Amino acid sequence: MVSGSLALAARYVYDDNGRLVVMVNEQSGESARYVYDKVGNLLKIERLVAGQIAVFSFVPARGAAGVEVTIQGQGFSATAADNVVRFNGAAATVVSAALTELKVLVPVGASTGPLTVTVGAQTVTGPADFVVDEDAQPPQIASVTPLIGVAGTQVTVTGQHLYPAPDLTRVLLGDRIAMPGTSSQTQLTFPVPTRAGTGKITVSTPYGSAQSADEFVVVPAGVNVADVVNGGRLTLDAAPRTVTTSQSGQVVALLLDSNGRDLTSLQLAELAGSVSYSLYAPDNRLLISNSVSATAPSAHLPRLGVGLHLLLLKPSAPMAWNLNWEKNVALTTQADPLAVTTAGAYQSKRLVINVGAGDNLGVGLSNLLTPGSTSSMQITVYRPDGSQLTYDYCYASNGGCDLNLPNLGIAGPYTLLLMPTSDGQRLLSLKATLSADIVLPLSADAPASLALPRRGQNGRLTFAAQAGETYAFNVASQSTEPANRDIYYTVYKPDGGVLQQGSTKAGLTLNLARLPASGGYQIYVDPIYGEIATAQLGLVSGETGEVLPGQGSGEFATTTPGQNIYFNFTAGQGANLGLGFSDLLTPGTTSAVYVYVYRPDGSQLTYEYCYSEYGGCDLNLINLPAGDYSVVVNPPSGGDRTVAFNATLSADAIVALPADTAVPVALDRRGQNARLSFAAQAGQTRAFNVSAQTTTPANRDVYYTVYKPDGTMLQQGNTRGALTLNLPNLPASGDYVVFMDPSQGETVAAQIKLVSGMVGGPDPGGSLGEFETQTPGQNVYFSFPAEQGDHLGIGLSDLVTPGTTSSVSVNVYRPDGIRLTYEYCSASEGGCDLNLTIPVDGTYNVTVMPPGSGAQTMSFKATLSTDQAVTLAINSPLNLDLTKRGENARLSFAGEAGQTFALTASGRTIVPTDRYIYYTVYKPDGTLLQQGYSNVGVTMNLRNLPLTGDYLLFVDPNYGETAKVQVALLPGETGDVQVGSEPRNFATQAAGQNVYFSFIAEQGANLGLALSDLLTPGSTGSATMYVYRPDGTQLVYDYCYASDNGCELNLPDLVAGNYTVMVVPPSGAASMSFKAVVSVDLMANLSVGTPLELVLDHRGQNARLRFAAEAGQTFAFNVADQISEPTGRRVYYTVYKPDGALLKQGSTDTWLTLNLDDLPVSGDYLVFVDPRYGEKAKARLTLLSGQSQTIQPGGDPGSVLTQAAGQNAYFTFTATQGADLGLGITDLVTPGTASSIMVSVYRPDG
Repeated sequence: MVSGSLALAARYVYDDNGRLVVMVNEQSGESARYVYDKVGNLLKIERLVAGQIAVFSFVPARGAAGVEVTIQGQGFSATAADNVVRFNGAAATVVSAALTELKVLVPVGASTGPLTVTVGAQTVTGPADFVVDEDAQPPQIASVTPLIGVAGTQVTVTGQHLYPAPDLTRVLLGDRIAMPGTSSQTQLTFPVPTRAGTGKITVSTPYGSAQSADEFVVVPAGVNVADVVNGGRLTLDAAPRTVTTSQSGQVVALLLDSNGRDLTSLQLAELAGSVSYSLYAPDNRLLISNSVSATAPSAHLPRLGVGLHLLLLKPSAPMAWNLNWEKNVALTTQADPLAVTTAGAYQSKRLVINVGAGDNLGVGLSNLLTPGSTSSMQITVYRPDGSQLTYDYCYASNGGCDLNLPNLGIAGPYTLLLMPTSDGQRLLSLKATLSADIVLPLSADAPASLALPRRGQNGRLTFAAQAGETYAFNVASQSTEPANRDIYYTVYKPDGGVLQQGSTKAGLTLNLARLPASGGYQIYVDPIYGEIATAQLGLVSGETGEVLPGQGSGEFATTTPGQNIYFNFTAGQGANLGLGFSDLLTPGTTSAVYVYVYRPDGSQLTYEYCYSEYGGCDLNLINLPAGDYSVVVNPPSGGDRTVAFNATLSADAIVALPADTAVPVALDRRGQNARLSFAAQAGQTRAFNVSAQTTTPANRDVYYTVYKPDGTMLQQGNTRGALTLNLPNLPASGDYVVFMDPSQGETVAAQIKLVSGMVGGPDPGGSLGEFETQTPGQNVYFSFPAEQGDHLGIGLSDLVTPGTTSSVSVNVYRPDGIRLTYEYCSASEGGCDLNLTIPVDGTYNVTVMPPGSGAQTMSFKATLSTDQAVTLAINSPLNLDLTKRGENARLSFAGEAGQTFALTASGRTIVPTDRYIYYTVYKPDGTLLQQGYSNVGVTMNLRNLPLTGDYLLFVDPNYGETAKVQVALLPGETGDVQVGSEPRNFATQAAGQNVYFSFIAEQGANLGLALSDLLTPGSTGSATMYVYRPDGTQLVYDYCYASDNGCELNLPDLVAGNYTVMVVPPSGAASMSFKAVVSVDLMANLSVGTPLELVLDHRGQNARLRFAAEAGQTFAFNVADQISEPTGRRVYYTVYKPDGALLKQGSTDTWLTLNLDDLPVSGDYLVFVDPRYGEKAKARLTLLSGQSQTIQPGGDPGSVLTQAAGQNAYFTFTATQGADLGLGITDLVTPGTASSIMVSVYRPDG
């Protein structure tokens, strides 16, 4: 008897008595043979070197010729022909060979004696003689019935030599012993043992063993044997096989032979429904049950023990599908990338990672393809116990992704599950790589190189530091594959907490200021999608210092890209300081430097952006608490990313300002500010003036901010040379402060003056005063009382702004100080006006601000007027006289909803001349109805008034000019036009007045609308006619000229309802008159060869003529004896196909023929007849049969005779590939002309 066991890479061989006879070290190849005496005592242990030939045992030890004998040993050749085996000298046939096992057949003529094996020059003899016994034949199994059943099922085995002696035959079902019932040399029966699993049937006798070719399937309890179909074995990693069920409820049984080491998965494809599956252990215990479907076709199995497992598959309906059983491949940290693909939609893949405790690993997915989808696939990692560790989403657009697996606490096999996208083809193709993190120590100011050569690999950079130290971690010359990808760098403190993080595609500096603890720091390097990467790294010592108030400047500079600068200063309680940065250099960039100031408690106080193009910047540090402050300067993000500068700290200068006296102020330190103070009483008005200002660097802004006695801001302004801040009606008594702040901390000198203010108010005649300022930028202030509901106008006239054409600004404020309205006034217009509707009783204040250029002074007159209020009557002109600058008029009239009016303004005079007057109409509810303006005259058409009530016309000269004008309210020109009735006359009374009329159309009506006898005295321009649908949307429009006597519009296939027409006169016309008529299109049918006398006796009337035709037919449509009224006008004839698409079109003022050859489809064709400007028309119309025939090459000539002027002739012929033909036209007659005809030949493709 020979048996083997795997433990510590050793193999053990036992004899028939169960004694260990050989132990083989499978790592070294050496062996130890145990030698016993006849009674079983161990005599010695022989040592055999690797490769030394030896025979350890053979089975069976006796048998007849033809029996297969298995020889165990070592030193054999794997090539069968190189091994010579003899039975007592008789040569045997070697069936198969391996280095440690031979299978041979006992040769005919062999006799009892030694068994020898020869390999090359070495010959060895077996441990005992082989006994040749012709009666000792091994058993043979011919059949097993049935091959499927439950526990207790009777099984019959037929064959030869099954029962050579009583009680010496053993039967196994798998590894379970079965108790035979009836037994003979040719047949055995036995019941299926309890707890037996599926397996082959083995019959053993003293002379050998036989095993059934097929497995016996033991159906688990609860499954109907009649439903089970034996599908045989499923081979691991074999090609997919097709599984089929033909009846509902059928269950397919498949056998999985597991080695106990591998994780495996089932992959199904071509599923038309769902399939439930159950997996049973070798002892028929249920391990797992679940289901798969077309959208979830993968089943990832738990780790299986050694032995044959039963898989039962039950589909939801009879179907066929593909199935394969695959091994989950293991990823290792040194292996090449593993190619992974899915063969079917929705399939997922599982991979294995064998992990040691504390491992730091990275998984990279690359070359990712997700056909037909831009969505993500998912990768999930599970711990050895099956719980989820982490996951990520991967996009093909990124080429893949990575998963970081740091400090794995549990050793064992982890699994990766790869799920496809949720759309597209749901297929996956990728490469998977497993890598250990690279550890690289860093030393201060010593460059280091990092290379991550594997996809998904990460780096761990370590350095030791003391609490309070400052460093800059720099990354340079970074490259990735694929190129231009981000890498993340995360700095961890000694306790494992995150200190800082950044990412870059090329270079990066992380500033590590004032490290919080002593110990080992770690920087984790993580390419964003697991790219291959290289980079140059540096840990740079920090740039720090201190700046003292009032002392010299601190000088700072960095050489490492991205490195920050840090310095400190100390402030006393309540200090007002200015921090200035000068001589700023940022090589290679104009981007900003960032400056942050932190309080003694570490919180941020303020920040600023500094630019080298300004040479620096400043920060104002106001009313500071006592303590030590810190400043951080970040370099720009572009260029060399380095920075150099001087830093200066100064106390604010204090200066007092007396009224109307110039005071010189000089700030000679970079970043220094000034506080200018003056005392004032509530209600006083002042102007703060700056002149002769200079800065270093030159031409820079200085900001001036005025603060009230309570410290809140009153006003602010800035200038590079001169400035005036107007301080009207000061709100409180007390000390005011003007904060003087150079924009970028420049040094500055200026003359400062506090000027007394200028104010005014109204007199009984409406004048608000005459004003003239002397100080640049000084405002004018005046006020007036008003009551709620007043309608007033303010006019500014005689406006002069020396040295500029820019405007002054006029602002009107309510009694509560909120601005009511404003306006801009230009001296080129002489002034302006403001229209006021007073919301509340009280005193209103007006501020007039000078222009910002020129002398910045101004002079003007101001007038206040009440609007005139007059009622308009229909057809009663009103002569309106506006005599004051800024005066307006409010003209009211009563109107009923639906009424139409025209408002006209004419005969106007205005001072200054040639100025516009605005006319605005408001509805009774106060909302805008219409507006117009003119410097001559205007007509406003007020059609279909929306409400009943009093309407208002507001008359407003554009810049507050004085004006005279005649205003008239005229009734509208409207009416209804009946379809098919006689024309209706319309005439207007005023230039610009519109005409409105309506007509009613039935559903599907085809109408023609015409204007005739059109007169537009004084203009040759066009009137415009608009047609509106019943819902008010525009349907169509046209331009009409008196020179054409009118125009027409075609209105086909109308929806039922009331349509409105608006006719707008041309500009320049004194009035407009015309006739309007609406006609129904004339309908008629055309018959081939029968003339139709067409009469269109209404202006604008059209005709619709129909004829039936078959696809391929040819016709000629002829027009003859056409006359129009007015005469000599063109009529358009348009032919439409049955689907309504255009086929052909032509026009004529006398005769016309339209050739309609080879009609494209069968059906009713339409000829639409449309006089150009809606003229009346008569004509004789005839539909003629076309001249079309086929001529055979080499055949008789074809004869052609046309019936109408302009009619074409058509014929066809058939030609073969490469034919050379000649086409002749003979006996040609063209009555009444010697001109030529044209012959055109077209290819088969047209």
